[in-house]
Amino acid sequence: MELSERLGKIKNIITNSNFLNKTGNANEVSYFIFDYPPDKDIIVEDYIQRLATEINGMEKDMQIKIFDIYGLIMDYLKDKKYIDKCILLEQKKGSAGLIKAIKDTLHLDSDGDDNYIVNHIDENTMQDKDIVFLVGVGRAFPIVRVRELLSVLNNLYTKCPIVLMLPGSYDGQHVTAFNKLKMENYYRAFKLVQ
Repeated sequence: MELSERLGKIKNIITNSNFLNKTGNANEVSYFIFDYPPDKDIIVEDYIQRLATEINGMEKDMQIKIFDIYGLIMDYLKDKKYIDKCILLEQKKGSAGLIKAIKDTLHLDSDGDDNYIVNHIDENTMQDKDIVFLVGVGRAFPIVRVRELLSVLNNLYTKCPIVLMLPGSYDGQHVTAFNKLKMENYYRAFKLVQ
């Protein structure tokens, strides 16, 4: 099925009255993955923005909330005036040192209530009303890995369904970011559109 056809199915799926009430495999909040070719990132994110504008303008009982994972990280670093420090740290300790420092600063590996991304999503959503769309995960790699992000969210976030837009592939059991990286097991999400 073509990408445009798959994107076109999203609206009917998420506006179905059962979507907000759907629960995961262990009766928890539902997680969905929409996978797509990595080179179509701009097309997919533009579509999701237009879909959110349309639905948020006509629906009273639900709202789409879009969270750009890369944007959240960059906004935090800019707000704290860490950008110059990040550049110096990367020069001194390399990319691995920088990635570790950013993850530690935002507590991205934390399953506690100090995880910056989870807190931000939690503070900006309403239970039984919102649908969360996560974009920008490709740009946030390798600071954020899809399986790790979903696992942390699954442990901490209990309000609304989450749809992760994945530049790569998901077969219902394995996530392959960018269709190139090693497959990572993740079976707690539904595939949004086959």
